[in-house]
Amino acid sequence: MDYQSLGKRVLKRRKELGSTQFELARLTKVSRNYLAIIERGEVPNISIRIVEKLAAVLGIYPAELLGWSKEEEFYIPASLREYGLQDELAFDEIDRLSRIPKRGKEPSTPEEWRLLHNTVRQYWQAD
Repeated sequence: MDYQSLGKRVLKRRKELGSTQFELARLTKVSRNYLAIIERGEVPNISIRIVEKLAAVLGIYPAELLGWSKEEEFYIPASLREYGLQDELAFDEIDRLSRIPKRGKEPSTPEEWRLLHNTVRQYWQAD
């Protein structure tokens, strides 16, 4: 893994979103100092869980953050992002929830996303 490129992508995306290191660190539940080390490309090792959290908050795929590929554009509603962070969901679960075709009203709170997730999760486990 190229940690310098990863750090540059985190920094670039954070600035595109107009976020501070403090905000991003708080949302991903890492220290601001650790985030600064990541952004400088000086982290000796980073867990995939941290990469997934960063990607979720930054609204991009983990693969894109790692520089593996460019996935199609997508949108993760703020309430789904908040639910994913609260329950520490893996990025693929958040992505899967965001892509569920919704008829009528889309969930608008973390609690509504949790209810939807708990409902569909039993069917996903059969996949």
